Amino acid sequence: MYLAFENNNLSIDLILQIGAIIHHDFSAEIKELAAYKPNYTSQTVDDTGKLISNKESEAEQWKNKYLDLLEKYNLLLLEKTQAKYPSLRSGKKK
Repeated sequence: MYLAFENNNLSIDLILQIGAIIHHDFSAEIKELAAYKPNYTSQTVDDTGKLISNKESEAEQWKNKYLDLLEKYNLLLLEKTQAKYPSLRSGKKK
């Protein structure tokens, strides 16, 4: 990886990945990257060094989906429990 920039056929993705890791915009040195600049600024790097966009909003989206499904599951479980044990519906104990 140390000599990666010695390679003339280095992929744009790898350049963007390295730039994101070291927080450097290579578009000043490599004019072809200017077309990728808008994507570069909105991307972040995860723990493995992989470029991802809007990591927090993606995590938030999955969290909300999970909570929605959990709420639906709990309501279904409550309905089934109350159907099986009608005495629980009114909160009365036997």
